Amino acid sequence: MNKQLEVPPPLLIEEQMQQINFTLIEAVHTNKQVCLTYYKNGQCITETGLIQFVDSWGICLFLSMKYSN
Repeated sequence: MNKQLEVPPPLLIEEQMQQINFTLIEAVHTNKQVCLTYYKNGQCITETGLIQFVDSWGICLFLSMKYSN
């Protein structure tokens, strides 16, 4: 990847992390579609889908990318 296109990793404040946690919990319990953006290798990547599972440590979540037309 071109180094000029890389973005710095985002920094979240405590309130943002709490809001993300609340949104994830709500999405799991209501089976709502979510739009997740994550940082990887100097890029912000966005995926949309349903959260299928969150591990007990809260480290990993599994997103099912089901699209309806």
